[in-house]
Amino acid sequence: MEEDAVLKKIKSQIQGDLEPVHALPPVWKRVLLLFPIWIVLIALVLAVFGLRPDYDVVGPWLLWSLLLVQFLAAYLIIAFGVRSTIPGSAVPVPLLIIFTFIGLATHLILTETVFRLSPTLVESEREFLVSCVCFSITLFLGLIPLALFLLLSSKGLTSHPALLGLVCGLGSGLSGEAVWRMHCPYNSWDHILTAHSGAIVAVAILGCIIRKKAGRR
Repeated sequence: MEEDAVLKKIKSQIQGDLEPVHALPPVWKRVLLLFPIWIVLIALVLAVFGLRPDYDVVGPWLLWSLLLVQFLAAYLIIAFGVRSTIPGSAVPVPLLIIFTFIGLATHLILTETVFRLSPTLVESEREFLVSCVCFSITLFLGLIPLALFLLLSSKGLTSHPALLGLVCGLGSGLSGEAVWRMHCPYNSWDHILTAHSGAIVAVAILGCIIRKKAGRR
């Protein structure tokens, strides 16, 4: 009896909305919204905080190339995540995990490359304050693309909502970190791992929690 009631409810909702349905654009086109968002965020960061002081030391071409690679990795992770919410188009979980490791590897390679060219350290008396500032801003910058992912996947279905939220949260965090890297003048591993990588992980955890709760509704 309960199933019959549910079926009747579904039929009544469908009959009340028989307007033509327009096909959604391909996932890769919808996720392209990340690029203008990224450009706007970079422009805001540079306008408010300024360009990193070792920009010429690291080299404009190398720095922008590394950041672009990290952002492209983030784009692919989020695009595959959004695609996984479309019935019949799910990306295999191993492939999502592989792209996750590629994104993390890109982040670590960027860190090592920049540190070798410009090994700037945080003054010990300012280490906690600087880490808190970088963590907070990187977290905020990562939440913006995460919100876009949640919006694009809000009406989709997935059998692994927590994993999907974790993976796409990681991609969002990577894109936010790439933006903040254009200003942050500190390249030491201890600062990057605690403040920058820590914020990326925090965005991933938030994505996991939010998407899991959304999947239960």
